[in-house]
This record gives sequence, structure tokens and C-alpha cells, in this order.
Amino acid sequence: MKRLLLHICCGPCATPIIPNLNSEFEVAGFYYNPNIFPETEFENRLASAKKVAEFNGIQLIVPKLPGVIPAPDRVEGKAPTGIYVGKGLDSRLRGNDKESGNDKESGNDNGYESYLDFIGETKKKPERCLLCYRKRLAKAAEYASENNFEYFSTTLLISPFQYHTELKIIGEEIAHKFGIKFSYQDFRPLYGESREISKAMNLYLQKYCGCKFSRKRK
Repeated sequence: MKRLLLHICCGPCATPIIPNLNSEFEVAGFYYNPNIFPETEFENRLASAKKVAEFNGIQLIVPKLPGVIPAPDRVEGKAPTGIYVGKGLDSRLRGNDKESGNDKESGNDNGYESYLDFIGETKKKPERCLLCYRKRLAKAAEYASENNFEYFSTTLLISPFQYHTELKIIGEEIAHKFGIKFSYQDFRPLYGESREISKAMNLYLQKYCGCKFSRKRK
């Protein structure tokens, strides 16, 4: 079966997408979202992404810049204490294990400053959002290309609040650059279902897109 790396922006958006893709691909999740602010928001979304990945029986890869942090092997019969990063391994996000309710500029320890550097002075929509898509999808495509995935995709395709046409174009451009394929599907009809499943699973439901600018509705 063909392998697909699914960029996951959050658990709720992934709920109907993973089962849908599992019928055609061997799916692994990829949680790379340095745009998320503040740190507590990042942690809440990561926790829900982990729960959805485990429920669907797929691996969840969480890159720690510049790579992933290996942890001890899973103990047979016990649930993993961290995040799946391959067969028998999990990963703890160093720097993300402390409580933080303030809006410090660093946001989180998983690349928020690199996100700010990447968007530069582009603070307004939609330009800021398109740069954000490009950064996250490029990281996913790079990982997919280096780890023998034929395809990659993103759960952003389920959101009616994203710039869908531009997202498709960017995904295809990046796929061409890395020599893989972007699996495009319009998952927006499944958005309502994703909310229902998320509530049934008691997942954290975010109230804004992710960055501090979207938090202020800019």
C-alpha cells in the first residue's frame, strides 16, 4: 500500500480524515505547527492530535527542530508516555512540559521564532496565512521525501476558514519541489462531522486558527 504523510494541524480536523485516507494509504501523522501561540495552546492541540492518532492506530511524528528527540522503548502493555515517533519509540517535547499562561513572544519551544522570522513583516491576511501554509507543508514534504513516503497531505483541507484554492496550489508546488505527490481532497463537507466526533471524544476545540495574529482576529 502507498504511504502518505498527513500534516495534522490539530486533533479535531484529523478525526474524519484519517479513516478516510486509511482506506487507500498507509498513513502516518506529522504534527508540525510552529505558528501556534502561546505555548499552552500548542500543548493542548498536540494532546488532542496524539489522542486521535492513537485512536486510529497511526504513528504521530513530532519534529523537534532540527529533528525528533528519541525516548526509551515503549513498555509492553503500557500506554506511551509521549508521542509516537516510529515503531516502539516516543518523544517528549523538551521545553513544552511547563505551565505557561502568559503570552511570551517565544510562544513555544518548537519553532515559533522561526515562524515569525519566516513571515517577516507580512502580518495581514491572506498573505500571512499563505506563508504559514508554505512553511508547514514544506517541512512535511521534506520529511516525507526523506522517509520513503510517496504522498503527503494536510488536515487543513477540512477547514472552511482556510484559503482552500491557494492551499491546493501551494501543496502541489511543494510536492513538485520535493519529488513526491500532494494528495488533494476537498474535505470541507466533513467539517461538521469532525466537530461531532471531537465532542464525542472530548477533544480540545480551539477558538482561533493558531498564531497570535489570528487570536486577535487580524
